Amino acid sequence: MVGKTSIIQRFIDNMFVDNNGTAPTLAWDFKVKTLQVEGDSVDVDASQKEVENVRLYVWDTAGQERFRHIARMYYKDVSGVLLCFDLTDEESFKNVNFWLSDLNKHAPSKLVKVLVGNKCDLCLSNQAKSSNPQMNIMYYYECSAKTGKNVNEIFQKLVNEINTIAKQNINMRIEFNSDKAISVLDEALDRRGPGKKLKGERSSSSGLEKKKSKCC
Repeated sequence: MVGKTSIIQRFIDNMFVDNNGTAPTLAWDFKVKTLQVEGDSVDVDASQKEVENVRLYVWDTAGQERFRHIARMYYKDVSGVLLCFDLTDEESFKNVNFWLSDLNKHAPSKLVKVLVGNKCDLCLSNQAKSSNPQMNIMYYYECSAKTGKNVNEIFQKLVNEINTIAKQNINMRIEFNSDKAISVLDEALDRRGPGKKLKGERSSSSGLEKKKSKCC
């Protein structure tokens, strides 16, 4: 087993259950944890930043082939994903290709991807990632669910990147709405024509103009 459930247990509860006592995930499991991320700068001093609390919802989906269709049910609203493999099992690394391809087809385009090699306590290093060019589009960590090495750092990186993208999307929506409001006003002004008023526009004259009387 890759040990993704053990990674989540280490992150959420700071505990490790030996593989002999950990059953494979059936369908899915669900955990929640609150993390802190850096917010916007405080006042003029850009070095001082507010700290924001972010609630992270962690879905542990089954990796077995018979449950793969269930994982796609959670792709729609997902913001980030950990693609996990076993550093001591080359075959588990090959399975990453399937999940990466599946995410590219069905998940949001701005999905944050982190490649995670588990069980680094059992080996020195893994060179598998460098031999596969498509893996270079992701952040990469080696960790140990058993010792806890790099587990918190992985989730912190995931949350920070998700938070950055979310703020960029908010700024883009604000700019888009501002441009849209200006374009609507310009279109209305062009449509009214010379000498005509927009609906609700007040007259510049302070009083009513008197009609000229005809000569008798």
